[in-house]
Amino acid sequence: MSSTLEDSGAGCRSVLKSPNTNPYLPPEIWVIILGHLSASDVLSITNACDNWNELVATKKTFALLELALPLLNLNYQDILTCRRVRKDAKLSVDTLVENYSTAQYNFNFSHEESIPRQNFNAAIKEIDNAYLFETIFGTGYPKILFVVGENRKPGDNPFLTRSIPIHLNFPNDEAYAEMERMLTLFGHHVWNIDLWVESLENDEEELNVMIVPHLNARVSTNKLPQLLNLVPNLKTLHLICHGMESMEELRPEELPELKHLVNLSLEGWSTEKSLPISIIHRYGSQLTQLIDRSLLHDDQFTVEVLNKMLPNLRKLKVIRVSALSLTKLAKVTWKLEELALEALRTWRTNDLFAIINNFSKTLVQLQILGEIDSSSLSLDTIKEFFAGLFRYPCEALPKLKLLSLDRDFAQMEKYEWFWKPAPRMFRNIRELHFCKEDLSPDRIDETLVKKVFQRLPNVGRILHWSKRNDMINPYQTILRRVYIRSQ
Repeated sequence: MSSTLEDSGAGCRSVLKSPNTNPYLPPEIWVIILGHLSASDVLSITNACDNWNELVATKKTFALLELALPLLNLNYQDILTCRRVRKDAKLSVDTLVENYSTAQYNFNFSHEESIPRQNFNAAIKEIDNAYLFETIFGTGYPKILFVVGENRKPGDNPFLTRSIPIHLNFPNDEAYAEMERMLTLFGHHVWNIDLWVESLENDEEELNVMIVPHLNARVSTNKLPQLLNLVPNLKTLHLICHGMESMEELRPEELPELKHLVNLSLEGWSTEKSLPISIIHRYGSQLTQLIDRSLLHDDQFTVEVLNKMLPNLRKLKVIRVSALSLTKLAKVTWKLEELALEALRTWRTNDLFAIINNFSKTLVQLQILGEIDSSSLSLDTIKEFFAGLFRYPCEALPKLKLLSLDRDFAQMEKYEWFWKPAPRMFRNIRELHFCKEDLSPDRIDETLVKKVFQRLPNVGRILHWSKRNDMINPYQTILRRVYIRSQ
C-alpha cells in the first residue's frame, strides 16, 4: 500500500510504501519495530507476503541466525567461537546457551533421544563448568572481580549460562565482600544458583584438598538473605548439603522477594531440613517445579499443609520414595503434569494405583523407577481399582503422552497386574521408555516390543536406555513402529 503525503517543510510530495496494516508508518519505522521480534516471529513475517519480506530483507540474515545455527553439532569451543561472528550471532548463541544451562536440566526427567542434542547438552555443561571459577581451596584464591572485570556495563552478562554456585563457607570477610560486590554489579543476570551449605566445623586440612567452587563462604545462614536479594531474577534454586548436623535458624520472613523463582531442587540435600522448610514457607506458593528428597517424609508436611504451601506445583520428582510420601501423593490436590518417582525401597502396588488415579486427569509424563512389590496386592484391591477405571466415560489417563518405567517392568508376566489395564490406562501415550539408572540394560526382548505395539496402538517408539553417572551420553536402543499403508 502507498500513501501520498505533503512534506510541509520541503514543499514537496513523497510516496511511502508500507504493509497494509498502517500506511502512515514509513518502512524505516517498521524495520525498527520488527527488530524487537523473536527469530520465529521474523520468519513468520518473511513468509507472510512480499512486502513484509522486502522490509526485513537487510535484517533477516542475522535475525534468523538463531534458527539456522548448527549448535547441536558443535563442541563448546566452536559454540563460543560463533559468539564472536558479530553482535547478532552473539545474541542468538547466548539465548540458546542460557535456555539450555545445566541448572535447568535438573528438572527434565525424560530421556533425550537425539544424539546431537545430547552432545549439545554436554557442550553447555562444559561452558557452565568454565564459568564456575573453580579453584582448590587453600592453594590459591584468584579474585573473581579481576577475572570478570568491574568495568563492564550493567547490560553485559559475565555469566554465559546464567548459572553460578554459592558456598556459604567463605575463608574470610574479604572474600564475602568480594562476592557481595560481584552480585551487586552482575547479580541481575543470574537465573540459576547452586547453593552449597557446608558445616561450619569442617576440618581445615580436609578442606585444603577438596575441590570446591571459588564462591566459597565461611558464614552463617543469616548472610543468605542479602545474597539472594542481589539476584532478583532468580528462577532455579538448587540446595546442596551433605553430612552437616546443624545450622543456624533462618526464618521465612527474613528471605527477600524473588518473584521469578519457580524451581526448587533438594536433590543434593541429605541433612536436617530447617533451611529447605524456611524456603518452602517463603516461596512455596509460586513454585511450579520441585525435586524432593526428604520433605514429603516429614510429619509436619501433612496433606493439608502441602496443598496450602504448594498450590501451583506442576512438576514433581521424588527421590527415595517412602510409604509415607506415597500416601500423601495419593491425597494431595495438585494438578501435576509431570511426575517422577525414584525409589530405593519396594513399594506397595495399591499405593501406585492410588497415585495414578489421583493425577489421572492432568499427567502428561510419568516416570517410575524402582521395583514394586505386588505380593501384598489383594484381589479386592485389584477389583476395586479396575472398577474405578470404568467409572468414568473418559480414559484413565487421557493426557499422558510419555511413560517411563523401570527395566523390571519389561517382565510382563511378573507385572501382569500392571499391563492388563494398560490398553485403557495408557492408550494415548506416544513414547514408552524402559530404563535403569545404574546398569546398562540387556538387549530388549523382541516379543515384549511386539506386545507393547499391539496393546498400545498410539505408541510410536520404545526407548531402552541407561544413564550412569560416569557416562555423558546414556546407552540407548530406539525402536520405532513401522507403519504400513494399505494400497
